[in-house]
Amino acid sequence: IDVSQPNNYTDGDPSNNPTVAFNVQTATQNTHTDVTVQIITDAYGSETTWDITDANGAVVLSGGPYSNLSTAGTTTETPVSGTLNAQTCHTFTIYDSYGDGIDAGYGAGSFTVTDGNGTILASGGQFTDVDGDAFKTGDATTVGVNDFTSNLSVYPNPVKDVLTIEGNYTSVDIIDVYGKLVLSSESTKNINVKSLADGVYMLNIKTENGIAVKKITITK
Repeated sequence: IDVSQPNNYTDGDPSNNPTVAFNVQTATQNTHTDVTVQIITDAYGSETTWDITDANGAVVLSGGPYSNLSTAGTTTETPVSGTLNAQTCHTFTIYDSYGDGIDAGYGAGSFTVTDGNGTILASGGQFTDVDGDAFKTGDATTVGVNDFTSNLSVYPNPVKDVLTIEGNYTSVDIIDVYGKLVLSSESTKNINVKSLADGVYMLNIKTENGIAVKKITITK
């Protein structure tokens, strides 16, 4: 960007003009109208809030604050899903009231925003007081988050050794509370989870219409 004649006056000494480098980040275009927000908080969940706003600044989805832990660690919060207006600019923003983000030595927290096609719209964890990203939805789709999610059944929950997933899906990833992929399986009704430690896990179930997110608990 070159600025000439500021305030309609010629610069008397252009040799002292500073050069500033910056990046312009464009919004992700033509995203699916369905979105899912997955938050993994650190020990200070009460510091974390987030929202999705439309082009007018109106909040259309939000979450937090969350519960704290007594020691350093993470908590996988219940995913929040919703359907946004088509052909509209939106902004996801996450806030940390203390100003050290959600991955600063008190647990490796993270945030992930995906659309109905599984495209990651925003992700991260290391920031100061605010982070996020912008995106623009495409045309409205006939299949919503609730539609394809309701066609999937996951049981038993809590599960001890064999997890059953009923419904049409192509593959499933099992993610632990630290965001690590611990097990991946192609489409099969029964999945052996006996090798996994007790705890809370997220299932990312991939279907033809998008990714359904389910939370399970393994208890031996």
